[in-house]
Amino acid sequence: MVTRSPSAPPQAFGGRTGPPGQTMRESDIGSLSDPAVPGDTIPFTFPDVVMIWSRIPDSAPNGGNVGDSSLFLTRILDVLCDGGDKIAFAHRSRSMSYRETFDTLRRLHATLKSEGISPGQTVAITGGNMPETILLQIAAQLRGARVIHVENGMPLDDLQADHVLSSDPDGPLLLAGNGAKTSHADIVMPGKVETLFAVENGAPVRYDETYEELARTIEPHAGEPERILLIAPMSHPIGNRITVKALLAGDTVVLHERTREPLQSASAQGPGE
Repeated sequence: MVTRSPSAPPQAFGGRTGPPGQTMRESDIGSLSDPAVPGDTIPFTFPDVVMIWSRIPDSAPNGGNVGDSSLFLTRILDVLCDGGDKIAFAHRSRSMSYRETFDTLRRLHATLKSEGISPGQTVAITGGNMPETILLQIAAQLRGARVIHVENGMPLDDLQADHVLSSDPDGPLLLAGNGAKTSHADIVMPGKVETLFAVENGAPVRYDETYEELARTIEPHAGEPERILLIAPMSHPIGNRITVKALLAGDTVVLHERTREPLQSASAQGPGE
């Protein structure tokens, strides 16, 4: 077990520093800034232990799932944990390092746990192109929930989601819920993830094995991170896939103000986009 000393909480990219109405304490966020050795078991805590994952050994960086756990979730945690001061997200004069991104993910995960989000539930996410959009997705998937992304302006009434979350820093994180806030026991990391994308005039697009395939094929870039301009929204399959690929590679996602025009095809671009 690797022990880490606490550090000051990071500033959220969009200005949200904790659940609405709650002041974050330094002791609530443990630091994982020290380098960890492949094979270590890392406590995923905020403020109590909510997840433990085994780091992928150097001898098999893309060698399949760790036990029954999702390779995608394992890889993304490894990348965020190891990224340090490299910039994960950039927008104008603001930026978020990989270390800050990892701490934000843990904070969001703890908030979702306290809201009662649990395996088998459906979580809808809205809010636009913010780092918290993809981090809410990962946090919900770590809780074993299915995620459906909804682009801004699309109706939420027909989604039949158990919870509706927003990444908009100017509003509440939880827009709607099923009312249950039971404290669930810590869960084993899910073996797979499922993401749906609500698209105009059509059935939702489903991603499941897509993320596992990306985790198997995307290698971290050596040297300085590449800068990936994201024009498509993260709530669209193309923008979501580009964001995930960039993070798995240890690159910097440069967030564009807004999409220039609506994206019609959910599957027009594949792994080479």
